[in-house]
Amino acid sequence: MGKSTLVADLAQALPGHTVVVEPYVALVEEGHSFADPPTVEDFEAQLVRSIEMLGEGGADVLFERCPVDFLAYIAAHEDGGTFDLRAWLPRVRAAVSTLDLVAYAPLEAGRHRGFRARVDDQLREILVGDAHGLGLNAVEVAGEPGARVALCWRTSAAPGADQPFWLASRRRGGGRVPSGEEQVRRIARRPDSGRPTCARSPLPS
Repeated sequence: MGKSTLVADLAQALPGHTVVVEPYVALVEEGHSFADPPTVEDFEAQLVRSIEMLGEGGADVLFERCPVDFLAYIAAHEDGGTFDLRAWLPRVRAAVSTLDLVAYAPLEAGRHRGFRARVDDQLREILVGDAHGLGLNAVEVAGEPGARVALCWRTSAAPGADQPFWLASRRRGGGRVPSGEEQVRRIARRPDSGRPTCARSPLPS
């Protein structure tokens, strides 16, 4: 169960939040053509769109991807050396600083190789190891849906607060989030929690 499942479960637990489509989907809808397999330029275009989305998103938003994803894709790409990471880091740092929490759903050990595994390694270095000094509030999530949502809850709730601040999420203003603990329990016992209906963009495997 990956990020799409987690975002779907968080969206059910937080019906007041909006889920933002992936940059890939937005760009395709805008007429962008991607190479197969994607080039560094394709991932850079998604990075630009992701930064724009964070600027447009407002409060109470769930993002399925953020700029860090595309730094990882580019770093894992065979032509990644052509990307000027140092020049991009200030823009990325400013964009992701608006996120309250980043949830990292790693690949299942031993089930993936090649490019996808390299991307996962890069994500771990950036999010868990803070390789680029982004200082993100990041949590690694695994296990059953209810456990993953509960971990996001524990990590994102301010001490003593009754309501959480989610990632892939942002809560910067008024408005109440529906009863968090009750929603977490509902997700944990939902019979179909492992099989939500959620589209995922065709990034390379």
